[in-house]
Amino acid sequence: LPGVPLALAAPQRLWRLLEPRAKRAGFLDEVVRELDLNAEVIRISAHQAAADPSLAEVHVVATARALAAPATAFELLEPLLVRGGLSLVWVGERAQIPLEAEESVPGLAIMRRGSTP
Repeated sequence: LPGVPLALAAPQRLWRLLEPRAKRAGFLDEVVRELDLNAEVIRISAHQAAADPSLAEVHVVATARALAAPATAFELLEPLLVRGGLSLVWVGERAQIPLEAEESVPGLAIMRRGSTP
């Protein structure tokens, strides 16, 4: 879901919405169509996307909400990003974020690809 408001805010960019579950992907397809978003819904997991040469290392920004614990979510998003790209992970109040990440506002952790050793 974080991709929908981003696609609304920046309609000049193409947005890829990854969703492995059929029902949710169908819902996102409908939202993209109804709102005429510049987005494509891809029914695939972040792990599968990272192994796909057409999706790996090509994104400037990758976001996740309710994907996994923050450290795992960052690990899953990193292969999708170009060097220097940003991972944005929505986190809970008590979530532990990796040391390399920063919490820019409460509930949102950010990490730049290449900031880990």
